Amino acid sequence: METNGTSTDTLGVDWVTVSPKLSQGGDWKLKAGDELKLVYEGQDLAFYEDSAFGHYFLQPKEIRTGQFGKGERDEAATRAEWARTIDATLARPLWKLSFQLHKTLGLR
Repeated sequence: METNGTSTDTLGVDWVTVSPKLSQGGDWKLKAGDELKLVYEGQDLAFYEDSAFGHYFLQPKEIRTGQFGKGERDEAATRAEWARTIDATLARPLWKLSFQLHKTLGLR
């Protein structure tokens, strides 16, 4: 099960991935599970490390052009986000690099 972590109810499932959103402003309650997955936007990772997960993943943010980011993918800006996310994982070995496969494949 994947959740943003605003509820502590895991419904008794055997695998829990928590993916809090930056827009939640730190309001996440489920601080234990199998995976913690963040789209990296420069967050203070130490804030999230005070939790109990088996795996910690950072994903680079995809940058799109146009109003509300609904246009074409901005390749240069997206590459810069990849570099920033890679740097963060190298600086904090608890975290591993991941990516959003559905976005790479162009699925919505």
